[in-house]
Amino acid sequence: MEWFVACPRGFEALLAAELEQLGATATRLTVAGGYARGDLAFAYSACLWPRLANRMLLPVTNFTVPDAKDLYTGVRQVDWSVVSQFEIFPCRPIKMSKTID
Repeated sequence: MEWFVACPRGFEALLAAELEQLGATATRLTVAGGYARGDLAFAYSACLWPRLANRMLLPVTNFTVPDAKDLYTGVRQVDWSVVSQFEIFPCRPIKMSKTID
């Protein structure tokens, strides 16, 4: 799995080294954070032990959004059942009773 880990600007390289020490198999830096590959054990370690990370996010999809219609179309096409497999995390997918047009 690939995770996005946020950190203060300027600490990205230090964050990458820290994530590799915690078990990341690969890292890719960006502004104010970086991407790290790792399993669920890595994710737990990276949530519990880092000194530099602010938060850790699991991207569920990636798509281009030139306008609002494409945003809603893209979100509707996400297989949200994939997210529900992570019931061990303190978040749950919700079902909306109304649509936004």
